[in-house]
Amino acid sequence: MPAAVVTGAGSGLGRAIAHELAGRGFQVEVTDVDPEAAARVAAGIGGGATASRLVRGGAGGWPPLA
Repeated sequence: MPAAVVTGAGSGLGRAIAHELAGRGFQVEVTDVDPEAAARVAAGIGGGATASRLVRGGAGGWPPLA
């Protein structure tokens, strides 16, 4: 199964992209600076979609996603 990490997926265009990719069979990691929004989107997608908080910052501020 292909996988995708969608940033800014807690709302708007990012959310739409996450839903579209899930509908096309992707395993989706929903990321957003608002972890509650990311969790709501992932729950709405279902199918094993997961959510994580995306931290803004320099290279040292990015959380591991895999």
